[in-house]
Amino acid sequence: MRHRGLHRLAVSALIWVLVVAALSTTFAAPVNQVTPASVIQHRQTGVASWITFNPASPGILAQASVRDLSDQQRAAVWLEHFASAFGVDASSLQPANLVLTSADTAQPIVTTRWQQTINGVPVYGAMLVVNARQDGSLLSINGETSPALSLDTTPATSAADGASAALDYTVVRSGEARETLVPLAPQLVVYDARIVTPQTRYQPRLAWLTEVVSTVGAPVRQIVLTDAVTGEVLFTFNKIHSAPWIDPDTALAVPSAPSIAPVIGPRVLGSPDMATYDGNNLQTLPGTFLCDEADDPCTVGGADTDADAAHEFARQTYDFYATKHLRDSLDGAGMQLISTVHYSSGYCNAFWNGTQMAYGDGCGVTIVLDDVVGHELTHGVTEFTSNLIYQYESGAMNESFSDIWGELLDLSNGTVEDTPANRWVIGEELVASGIRNMKNPPLKSDPDRTQSPIFYLDYGDVGGVHINSGVGNKTVYLLVDGDTFNSVTVTGIGIDKTLAVYYRAQTSFLTPGSMYVDLYNALVTGCGQLVGGAAGITAADCTQVQNAAQATELDEPSLFLPVVAPVCTAGSVASDLFFEDFEVNPTSRWVETGTATVWTIGSTSSPISGVQSLRGLDLGTLSDGRAEMNSSILLPANAKLHFIHNYDFEIEGWDGGVVEYSTDGGASWSRMTNAMLEAGEGYVDNLETALNGNTNVLAGQEAFGNSSFGVAAERYSLASLSGQSVRIRFRGTSDSSFGAPGWWVDDVRIYTCVAAPSNLILNPGFETTGAPGTIPSWNTTNLGAGNKVVCNKAGQSSEGVCALRFKGQPAVSASLKQTLDPTLFAGMDEATFSGWLRGANASGGKVMVKLKFAASSPVKLKLTLPVGTTAFTAYSVTDTIPEPVTSAFVKASYTGPAGKMWVDDLELTVVDMRRSAGVLPPPAAPDGFRGGN
Repeated sequence: MRHRGLHRLAVSALIWVLVVAALSTTFAAPVNQVTPASVIQHRQTGVASWITFNPASPGILAQASVRDLSDQQRAAVWLEHFASAFGVDASSLQPANLVLTSADTAQPIVTTRWQQTINGVPVYGAMLVVNARQDGSLLSINGETSPALSLDTTPATSAADGASAALDYTVVRSGEARETLVPLAPQLVVYDARIVTPQTRYQPRLAWLTEVVSTVGAPVRQIVLTDAVTGEVLFTFNKIHSAPWIDPDTALAVPSAPSIAPVIGPRVLGSPDMATYDGNNLQTLPGTFLCDEADDPCTVGGADTDADAAHEFARQTYDFYATKHLRDSLDGAGMQLISTVHYSSGYCNAFWNGTQMAYGDGCGVTIVLDDVVGHELTHGVTEFTSNLIYQYESGAMNESFSDIWGELLDLSNGTVEDTPANRWVIGEELVASGIRNMKNPPLKSDPDRTQSPIFYLDYGDVGGVHINSGVGNKTVYLLVDGDTFNSVTVTGIGIDKTLAVYYRAQTSFLTPGSMYVDLYNALVTGCGQLVGGAAGITAADCTQVQNAAQATELDEPSLFLPVVAPVCTAGSVASDLFFEDFEVNPTSRWVETGTATVWTIGSTSSPISGVQSLRGLDLGTLSDGRAEMNSSILLPANAKLHFIHNYDFEIEGWDGGVVEYSTDGGASWSRMTNAMLEAGEGYVDNLETALNGNTNVLAGQEAFGNSSFGVAAERYSLASLSGQSVRIRFRGTSDSSFGAPGWWVDDVRIYTCVAAPSNLILNPGFETTGAPGTIPSWNTTNLGAGNKVVCNKAGQSSEGVCALRFKGQPAVSASLKQTLDPTLFAGMDEATFSGWLRGANASGGKVMVKLKFAASSPVKLKLTLPVGTTAFTAYSVTDTIPEPVTSAFVKASYTGPAGKMWVDDLELTVVDMRRSAGVLPPPAAPDGFRGGN
C-alpha cells in the first residue's frame, strides 16, 4: 500500500499572469469590476481550478450588458473573460443543460455547468461551474480542464471496436457470462488522466467510452474507456458501488427486524413516487410488485419486514431531501424510488444501479436499515448532481457524501438504535462496532485527515473510496457536534446548517474529478454564499466550517505524488561507476532477451529525460521481456543503484515489472528486493495470483504494478554485493489479455556517494592567488587588461583580504569563468547562488551561474549590479533544477565604458528538495502515455 508524500497546494505567479491576461482582453460585454479575491491552481495541470470573489465585492457586469441575457448567456460572458485562466478557449465550453437556481441563499444564485470539448468531442470529466447572481454579478468559477488541448479527434477504431473491447474486458474481469452483458452505445471522448486520477504525466488521448451493463440484474455498470487508436483499456470502474457492507461471518448473531422510525418532518413537496418489489432471491429486476406510495406499510401485517423497511426508509430519504433541501427525489424532478428486496441468493449487499435500489438478504441480519438506505440512495443524488467519479479522491468523497446523508438521516429520525455510544457509527445494527466510525475513523483503519499516514494511496478499493471517505466523515462530525482535533477547536453548528453547506457544495461546485481540496473550497465558498439565507447561516458559522475543514486538512492536497528517491543523501554526491541515459548508442551497452519483443533500447517515445529512454511495452499477450546490461561492473563497498522511471501497467495488478541483477555474467538472475531499497517506493503491488486466473509468469509476486502516476525514482543498496561483478536488467511481464503503455526507465546509474563540497565554486572569495595574470580555479582568457584580483586594500573586499575587481575601459567587455562539475548536481533539484557585489559609477555588471540540460531550457542564476555607486551588498537567487545537468559554469562579466565592479565571496549550494518524496518536474506532455487506472 502506498503512503506517498503529500504537498500543500501552491498558487504560482503564472496563474495570476493568466488571469491578468484574461482581463486585459477586450470583450463585447463591458465589465465594471473583475478583480477576484483568490485564484487557486490545479496541482496536476498547472492552470486555474478556482477563481472566487468575495460575495460583498463580486465581479460586476455593466447592467446594460446583462438586462436581456439568459442565465446561461450571462455565465457565457464571464467565461469569455476567464476561460483562458483555465487553459481553454471559451468557444470550447458547451452548456451541460443543468441550471440550478438556489433557494437557500440571501440572493438567488444561478449555477451553470459547462463541458469542455474539442471539435465537438467532450473531454471526460472536464467541466467548469459558474456561480453568479441573477443580476449578473460573478461569485466563482471552478472546475477541471485539459489545458492547451490539441488533438486529432478522428478515431482509428470504430465505435463497434470500442464496444467489443469494453465487453471483452468486462467479461474477463467481472466473471459474468458474456451472454448476460451488453455494451451500451459508445461515446467518443477525450481522456486526460490528470483530471480524474492522481496522474501527473499524461498526454490526452481520444477514447471510446462504453458502459457495459447486465441484462439479468447483476451489479454491473462497468465504465470502460478504450484508446480510439490502439484499443488499449485506459480507464475503468464499476458505477455500481457494490463493496460488501459486511462480511456475513462478522454479522451480529441474532437476525433482527429493522426499526421503523417516524417520517422526517412535514412533507413539503407532496408524496414521493415509490414502488417496492420482491426479488424472490433472483437477479432479475425489479421482481414481483409488492406496493407503491399509497401503501403504508408495504405489506399487510408486516408479512415482509425487509419490504416494509425498504419502502419506509425510501420514503424517509425522500422526505429528508425534500424537507432539508426542497429536492424532489434523487434527480430533483420526482424520479420514482424503486426498491427490490430479497435480491439474488445469499447476496450480502445493497446497491443503487442508476434506476433503482436492490437489497440482498444473505447477511444473516437485515441490511435494510435507515443509514444503509439513505447511503445508497444518496449515490443516486450524487449521480444527478456533481457526478463524482467512483475512483480515488472523487470516489472517496462520493462514499463520504452517502455516509453523511445516511447517518444524518439516522440521527434525525428518532430510531431506538441511536445512543451516545453509537452516534456517528455507520451500520451499528450490522456488526457490533459498525463498519465505519465517522467520529473516529481510525478505529476502523480509515484516515481522519488528508495527511494521515493511513491515507490509502494505491489502486485497491478503487483507489481507497471506502477508506479515504473517513476524511470527509470526520469533517462532518466536527462540524455538527464540535470538538478539538489536530490542534483545531471547532464549535458545532448542528445538523441542519451542516447539511445546507454540504448540499450547496454537492450541487453548486463539485465536478466529476473533484478532490478533497475542491471540497474545502466548495465548503468555504458555499458557506459564504449562504450567509443571510434561509438556513440561518452566519459568518461565525462559516468560521467553524473553515476550522473543521482545516482540522482534517482538506486544504492540503492529498494528491499523492510519485516518490523520487535522491541519488545521494544531503551533503554527498554521486561518483559514478556506470551511468546510462540512453542518449548515445545505448544498444552497445544493453541487449533485449526474453520471450517477446517488449523493449526499445533508446526509445524516442515519451522520454523521461533527454530525448531517449528505455521503454518496455505492456503487451496484450503473454510476454516476459528483459533489457539487460551486456557487461558487468566490479562493485566497491557501499555501491548503489539508482534510476528514474514511469510505469503504467494494466490495471488491477495483472501485468508488471521487476529489477534483477546477476553476479555471474548473466547466467542466472536474482530479484532486487524491497529489503535492498534505500529510498523510493520499490514494489508496492502484488500481482494477481494464478489462482485468480493470472497467466503472468510473475503472478502473485511483488512488482511495479498499476501506475506510478508520474516520474518516480528508486535507490537500492548494492552493499551486499561488494567485491562482485554485477549487471542489471529490467524485466517486464504481462498476462495473456489486455495491454497498456508499459514502462519507461532512464538515467540508470551504479555509483557510490562521496562527500560534496558545501560550496560548489572553487576559490570563491579569490583568496588563493597565483602567478600574475592567473587566478587559481578560474579561466582568465577573457578577463582583459586592468581587471584582476586585488588584495589588502581597504574597502575592496567584503570578507577576507581579496576580491575580484573589474576596471571598466571604453567599449571593453571582460569576463572571468569557472567550469563546474555537472555531477555535483546529481540528485539535487534546487540551487542557490549568492555573492557580494560593489560598484563605483558602474554599468553593465553581473555574475551568473548557467546550468544546461539535455532537454530543458538552461537555468540562469544571475546577480546583477545596479548602475551607479553602491557599497558591498549581498545578492542571492534560487531556482529549480529540472533534470540532470549536462554542463555548468559560473561567469562574472562587466561591460564599460567606465566605472568599476568588485566581486567577492561567491557561493553556489544545492539542496535536495526531494528527500521527503517530492516529484521531478514533468517533462513535455508524453505522447502515447496514459495513466490513472
